[in-house]
Amino acid sequence: MTHDNNNNNNDNDPRTRAKADGSPFSSHRGTVADVVLTDDESGDETHHAVPVCFEVCPTCQGSGRHVNPSADCHGLSREDFDDPDFREDYFGGRYDVDCYDCHGKNVVLAFDWDRIGKDPAAAALVNEWQEERDRQAEFDAIDAHERRMGC
Repeated sequence: MTHDNNNNNNDNDPRTRAKADGSPFSSHRGTVADVVLTDDESGDETHHAVPVCFEVCPTCQGSGRHVNPSADCHGLSREDFDDPDFREDYFGGRYDVDCYDCHGKNVVLAFDWDRIGKDPAAAALVNEWQEERDRQAEFDAIDAHERRMGC
């Protein structure tokens, strides 16, 4: 099964992004995880406990493995599968790797939205954390674009 992604390149493949992004939590203890926020002006980091739970890994859908993005991130054609050896290897798991997101554990830590929704302070914290991640992602995208353009 090919992995669909809109831009057909390795940088935007969700499997590759999972490997690069890593877990948003610096540590966890049971049903609580540590989220780090950085003050934009001072650069000081603050640690905050937020409710978490385990959920089925969205990258591998709980299988613990997926096809190595290097094998199919640029798309596969019908001609690729006309080669019986490639087809057998591809569907037989020869190109599979441990999931880059859950590392083969089938589940990942995620925000426990039921508990967060009942705690306005936790909800505000998670919103602030998400805004910080969005700003960083935007900066990283601009930086990557500038590098591709030779800046």
